[in-house]
Parts: sequence; C-alpha cells; structure tokens
Amino acid sequence: MVAVYLPFAWFALVPIIFIEALYGARRYHLSFSRALLAQAIANGFSTVIGIPLSWFAIVLVQVAAAPGGIGPAWLASDPSLWNIALAIAVLTVVFYFMSVATEGFVVARFFRELPRQTIRRWIIQSNGITYVLLLALLSAGLLVPKVSEPLVNLMQPVDDGIVSGVFWVIDQVAGRRDNEPPLIQAVEAGDLKKAQKLISKGANVNQTDDVGFPALSISAGRRDQKMTKLLIEAGADVNARSATLNDTALARAAQNSNGETVRILLAAGAHVDDRDGAGWTPLFNAALKGDLEIVEALLSAGADVNARSSSGWTALKEAQMRGHEAAAQRLKSAGAADFPDGSR
Repeated sequence: MVAVYLPFAWFALVPIIFIEALYGARRYHLSFSRALLAQAIANGFSTVIGIPLSWFAIVLVQVAAAPGGIGPAWLASDPSLWNIALAIAVLTVVFYFMSVATEGFVVARFFRELPRQTIRRWIIQSNGITYVLLLALLSAGLLVPKVSEPLVNLMQPVDDGIVSGVFWVIDQVAGRRDNEPPLIQAVEAGDLKKAQKLISKGANVNQTDDVGFPALSISAGRRDQKMTKLLIEAGADVNARSATLNDTALARAAQNSNGETVRILLAAGAHVDDRDGAGWTPLFNAALKGDLEIVEALLSAGADVNARSSSGWTALKEAQMRGHEAAAQRLKSAGAADFPDGSR
C-alpha cells in the first residue's frame, strides 16, 4: 500500500501547498505569501516525513498484533479492487488526522496572532479539500495504470527503502535474525561458504525462517542463483511451500524478476502451475512485474495461460491492468483469452 499511496502524495505536494495556502488567505484574509511559506513547511514535514512515519507505525502495530507473521494481513495476498479501495480509505483517515495535527502545529508558529480555533478550522477544512484531490488522483492512477506506472516506478527505490527500514526495526526489536537457524541466516546474508559448511555438517536444507519461508524460497526471492543451486543439489524440496503465503520458491523467483533462478527451479522439477493461498500461479507474478523473460520461461515449461486466481483474474488481466503490453501480447500469442468482463 505504501507503493500505491506515496507516489501520488509526494508528487501532488506542490498543488496541495498552493491550494491550502490560497484557502487560508482567501477564507481568513491572510497574507498569501506568508500562508504559502507556512503551508510549504507544514506540508513538507507532514507529507515527506509524517506519511512514511505514520505508515511505519501502522506496520509495527500490525506485526505486534500478529506475532510471527509478515504476510498479507487483512488485505489477503490477492486483494480485489474493493479491498484496495478500503485499504486506501483506512490510510487516508490515518494520514488526514496526522496532517491536521502536524500542520496545525507548524502553521500556528507562523500565525501566533490568530486564535487557535481559526487555525484549526483552516487546517481541517483545507486538508479536507486536498485529501479529496489526493483520493481522486489515486483513483485515476488505479483505473489508468499506464499513466501512473512511470510515477510508481520512479518512486520504487524510496518505497523499497521505507519497507526495508520497517523490517530492519522489527529485526532489531525482535531479534529475529539472531533467533533464526544458522543456515537461514547464511541464506539471508548470501553467505555461500557458510551455507556450504553448515550443509556439510548436516544442516536441514528444508528448514524455515521464523515466519515460515523455506531456505530455498528465501534464496530464490533474493535472486541468489548460486545459493539456490547449492540448496537444490543438497536435497532441498523444490516445491516446498511457505507457511505465510502458501507459495513456492518458483513463485518467489517469478515475483522478484529473476529469469535465471526461475529456469534453475524449473529444471529441478518445480511445478509450474502450483497455486499460492490466493490461487495465483507463478505466471501471475511474472505478469504482475511485466517480466517478459520469466513469462517466456514459464510458458515454455507449460504454464496454464488461462489459470484464474481466487478473485477470477487471469495473468493476462494482471499484465493489462499494469500496462505491461509486451507481456500481455506474449500471453495472448500463447492462447490467453481476453475476458474483459472478468468471466469466461
């Protein structure tokens, strides 16, 4: 959800600042330049820092409320558009109150002569207007992914950093890595020599981390081809499933855009059409990313091009919704049927 919300919130920052400053200047007869400066600082803080920190806190609460799990939570692993809309609504409410509180505090420093009630009304009302604008932009982005995709991709490194940060904090607080088996630690660190040494001493290559992901799924998800080969050669179950998402190492590799690892797993006997807890096959993950190399590898292995998820979507629909035209065309050429109404 942070990848859905943040790009629109950050890139709409300039018009949001202008609208909220203009609203205060017109509604309460204030200096526009002064209001603009106050809103620029206030919104800069609440949007660039406040929104990520609020999301960060929500995730920490989620993890604390569901010990041992970092899975799909209440959204499920294959959320419908209604579920996504509900998640956006929940985040919007949290972010709105965060914005009102932080911006009100900052703006009050610039307008000490104004009654607190006036500042409160200004911030509550102007944020109401700009959050409606933000929701409209989010809705447009979801409905027209071809337009929003470049924006989301541009923000991807920031999103990845924020997500990595929250799990780093979780690891530090919970001591997760220290509690995991040595082989899992070696796989997570990409330490091939240590993994080889542990395996030679009899380490169980099918052991899982503390949230139920097998060692092979971890290496496949990390795009670690050498570690993946090592584990397979040592007897790792290539079709073992995670306890969290009920997915396989092949699904992990397909999701993380690693063609070579996908081919290694397929050559080792990975089931090409095994479904995860949401009914997704690995082909769905490839279509989601628009990775033509992985799509090709899975189709060559006999993947069912018309498989449907629990929500009734196909891999083709996933590719089309995200504007991955090359992947969509390859799926069509392989016999994927286009069901615009979502039914056969």
